[in-house]
Amino acid sequence: MKTILVIEDDPLIRESIGDVLELEGYQVVTAANGAIGVALTFQHLPDLILCDVSMPEMDGFEVLKSLQQHPETNTIPFVFLTARTTKADQRQGMNLGADDYLAKPCTVPELLNTISRRFEKRAVVQAKSEKQLENVRLNIAQSLPHELYTPLNGILGFSELLRDYDSLDQAEIQEIGEAIHTSALRLHHLLKNFVLYSKLELIAHHPEQAKFLQIPKVQSAAAIIQATAQQVAQQTGRLLQRDRYPDRRQQALRDKRGHLQS
Repeated sequence: MKTILVIEDDPLIRESIGDVLELEGYQVVTAANGAIGVALTFQHLPDLILCDVSMPEMDGFEVLKSLQQHPETNTIPFVFLTARTTKADQRQGMNLGADDYLAKPCTVPELLNTISRRFEKRAVVQAKSEKQLENVRLNIAQSLPHELYTPLNGILGFSELLRDYDSLDQAEIQEIGEAIHTSALRLHHLLKNFVLYSKLELIAHHPEQAKFLQIPKVQSAAAIIQATAQQVAQQTGRLLQRDRYPDRRQQALRDKRGHLQS
């Protein structure tokens, strides 16, 4: 059973819409103002929201703005139900991400047809997204084992060579260490991507769990860019501009890279 949230400050209109929708087999949740509506949205995660525009405390535009800021609510179909029918009002609502605009007063067929169209369109979008996700799943299932085994075999193979370290000179040991490190970085990169894919799967099938996938706040974008640039430079055997005058440890690392590239 699909759930529809009706946010309307007029009690007569709110109850009338609720009765009509319940007779059509929908589960209905009602809110007397925008603030209550936002809270109930997070509580119930309805399949569709009908929302008036002109309301005290928090109008419909503010409700939509608030819900658009959260991944678990920004894809819920949102239909404005209001007497404000000017093109400017409609344009403002659509620019904010509203899916439709239904003028009051409206007939019962108009209300039900609007809701049906929203659900039909959402079903098409979901089917397309699921098809794309299924293709991703298939590609991952086919390629992931090979992609994981390749760097893992490198780590195992080179570490096996190190077991016979008595017969190796210092340069060979350094070269093997670099090869193990490169394979480990590749394996780490694959695992990070797989974890990201797992999170996307969780959001796709359990959007209510998205709030538990905390994204750390970035304190310094410049520091992250610098660290990433350094990592890439090290992986490609290049030095950053500020590393052209390194300390003794950096000089030793540069000498080692030069030896491996020769």
